[in-house]
Amino acid sequence: MGRPAPASIHPVLDGAWSGTRLDALAALPQAVVLADREGRIVFANAAADAILGRVRRGAGIDDYSSMHGIFTLEGRPFPTTDLPLSRAILRRETTHDVVMKVRRSDGESAWISVSGQPLLDKDGALVGGVVLFEAVTEEPRTVQPARAVSSHSSGTHLRRSRVLSSP
Repeated sequence: MGRPAPASIHPVLDGAWSGTRLDALAALPQAVVLADREGRIVFANAAADAILGRVRRGAGIDDYSSMHGIFTLEGRPFPTTDLPLSRAILRRETTHDVVMKVRRSDGESAWISVSGQPLLDKDGALVGGVVLFEAVTEEPRTVQPARAVSSHSSGTHLRRSRVLSSP
């Protein structure tokens, strides 16, 4: 089921996202990635590593698209500041079902559906962001601009699967 979650992932997230909560995230069938308030990736579960090839812990917002091979539906590199994790951290936005393509370094590729939201402490201060995502089994039928994503579902309904396909 993947590696056990570390006891502490980052001093800022410590307490809110440690111990049994991280163990629960590590065990989810959906891919989960957490970043700190500066946007550095501090946690990814085994499902995220399986879909992306390997999540680069420590990667910052400027590196998300290029390091993880993330592309728009039109096939262009996804603007890194428009990715759900970036939007959660930079603009405190919640996004739902943002569809994008992942091209892994091993040649595998997949369409994924990503949802993200900011992580706030008890006082409402930003401590980081989280995304959950799954591979989808069929290519999206409509092309949506990267900025068309809002806090509401895009209306694109795809069957989800954890299967990767070759490009």
